[in-house]
Amino acid sequence: MDDIKVSVIIPVYNVEKYLEKCLSTVINQTLKEIEIICINDGSSDNSFNILEKYSEKDNRIFIINNKENRGGGFSRNEGLEIAKGEYVSFIDADDWVEEDMLEYVYNESKSKNLDLILFLAKNYDDINERFYETDYYNFKCFDKSFDNRVFCHDEAKNFIFRVAVSPWLKLYKKDLLDKKNLKFPEERVMHDNPFFYNVFLNANRISLIRKYFYYRRRHNASLINMRPKWLSHIVPISNLVVEAFKNNNAFNEYKNAVINRKIFLIRDEYNKMPEKYQKLFFKEIVREFTNIHKNHDKNLEYALNLNQRNLIFYTNILNADSFSEFFILNEISNLKIDLNNFKIKFKLLKKENKFIKKENKNLKSKIEIIESSIIWKILKNIKKSINFFRK
Repeated sequence: MDDIKVSVIIPVYNVEKYLEKCLSTVINQTLKEIEIICINDGSSDNSFNILEKYSEKDNRIFIINNKENRGGGFSRNEGLEIAKGEYVSFIDADDWVEEDMLEYVYNESKSKNLDLILFLAKNYDDINERFYETDYYNFKCFDKSFDNRVFCHDEAKNFIFRVAVSPWLKLYKKDLLDKKNLKFPEERVMHDNPFFYNVFLNANRISLIRKYFYYRRRHNASLINMRPKWLSHIVPISNLVVEAFKNNNAFNEYKNAVINRKIFLIRDEYNKMPEKYQKLFFKEIVREFTNIHKNHDKNLEYALNLNQRNLIFYTNILNADSFSEFFILNEISNLKIDLNNFKIKFKLLKKENKFIKKENKNLKSKIEIIESSIIWKILKNIKKSINFFRK
């Protein structure tokens, strides 16, 4: 097909239950000048057969068949290598989209010559069969001043790490990705983080559409089952986030936020995993934090810039002689922080309660003054007279 406007890249891995709905919403897009690149990433279920069935119906579908599972980052890169579209869209195979999504975001991107466009997503709880929204996928970090205009990354400096990194919430100019050679890391976890920051820091023309085009399905299989060999991918990804800012001459400008993001990514992944994996991951973290600590300048940089939770996590790792000791230190530290936050909230609520009581007292006083006034008494007598004559 000539003049492909959008290349749609869909990594597919064991999603036979959901794949047909995803493909149906893509092939029925109102924008017809698209190519649909599906990467079957070593699926062991019926996903590949479903892809073949749909490719026979629609010649815009092209299938890449990986013999073994390589991960989402690797698969998306395979799609990018052969994509011919002016713009690129990523869709996860267990999700679905509005059928006018590509036409709308393409026309917006084209008319404004955008490098990147952001749009909203709703979550769908597959177990309870309900839709729900989150501030993260609603891009609530952008206030109304960003509506209906073009902006660049500098304007989002104060909240860049609150912007959703997910690749499927965006449409990308292919020329930007090619010129800057922007690709996904092939690590199995959090590969969308470095990719997003590399794109965002290079995008001079960005826009936000406050419309829901994407539906993100949440189900048991969609939650990544951490594997021991993937634990070694987390620290390198956190370092790639730092490198993204250094390589784009933005590290000094964002230093405080970047350093905190690096530690947060490690801490957050640690907190989310089962204890049996925490024990293994602890060794990876110790190795990384010890290397930072050995470098005097870097250690000082971290000590001066880390927020409370991240600094405590960093120092607890360095001070603990064993995983058991760290586990206890970490639990105690988190409880202390939570308790302190609770005390702060309690004080604020207490202060607010005092204010409400004072306002309530003032209102009662005003009511008493009004009720004791001559005008009020006259009005009451008039009302009594009206009620008498109504009888």
